[in-house]
Amino acid sequence: MKPLSSLVNNTLDVQPTDSYCGIFGETPSRGARSPVLWNACFDALNISSYFYPFDVRAAGLEKLVVYLKDDKRFLGGAVAVPHKEAIIPFLDHVEEEAKLIGAVNLIYRKDGLLYGANTDGIGAVASVAECFGKDIDVFARDQKVTLMGTGGAAKACAVYFAKCVGKKGHITIIGRDENKAKLLSDKCSVFSNARFGTFDFLEEDLSDSDFLVNCTVIGYETHVQVGETYFYNEPFTPLWSIPESGFDSDTLQSRKEWLTKNIAAIRSNYSGSFSMLSRLKPTSVVMDVVYQPEKTLLLNVAGMLGLNTISGKKMNLLQAAYGLKKAFADRGISLNEITNIMKKV
Repeated sequence: MKPLSSLVNNTLDVQPTDSYCGIFGETPSRGARSPVLWNACFDALNISSYFYPFDVRAAGLEKLVVYLKDDKRFLGGAVAVPHKEAIIPFLDHVEEEAKLIGAVNLIYRKDGLLYGANTDGIGAVASVAECFGKDIDVFARDQKVTLMGTGGAAKACAVYFAKCVGKKGHITIIGRDENKAKLLSDKCSVFSNARFGTFDFLEEDLSDSDFLVNCTVIGYETHVQVGETYFYNEPFTPLWSIPESGFDSDTLQSRKEWLTKNIAAIRSNYSGSFSMLSRLKPTSVVMDVVYQPEKTLLLNVAGMLGLNTISGKKMNLLQAAYGLKKAFADRGISLNEITNIMKKV
């Protein structure tokens, strides 16, 4: 395990197991749920394996994957932001659905090779369907979805929601980069009526939307690092403008100073978010894929307005359950068995 430790940026609490798994991300050691969920299943099902967080920057991703390919004790795991797209070229094979989506959130070993798959989309729509007590195929049929984001999770969720609403339904992709929004809209158009726009188009689109889905990192409680700059997204929703400048030190003091400097922007975002959400129909559903915190500002504001809200925590659990089932398919573990264990965590 010593060579592996040299390829990640966090300390690994090495366990004496027959095999191991892990989550690839910039800082999953700071609170990612996958290690907790998978390890709970390993304990309950008497599987001699352990799930580690792999903190790895983009520059070190390929070396880590190459090492894990050669180590047959590595059985797979999860992929988090920002590696869901970048990791694809380093894998041996990618499932067709993940190719269509253009992102993977799951890696598993099959016949000695590392495969990439995506369970984000099925986890998202299954979590919504479960909340309404309906089947995945009917809960959103012929309805309209407004989805914010164009990254890895957004791609998976968009394709699956497009499948669910069907040819008589509609999906709108909202992104900061219009070209990326168009590309994702084109993928969705295979399954439903699809259009796209920047956030300037959002206000117009919300008035007849049945589902508003946030697939951005806005609202996430932990610092997000982009290059050498840190951003703190928890005090905001993606519905209104946010500060473009961040801070250069991962410390509480730097965050406090940044918050103080941006009080006006925080107030503006809060007020603007109320205004935007008030355009939704009373029956509309607001979903956030962010699960830390469980109740983001977006969901809190939507709840104050009496709208139905769905936390990303359920999606996170279900995508992990689908992933573990696929990674350990040879053991014949049922999805219900896995989810029942994970729900106790």
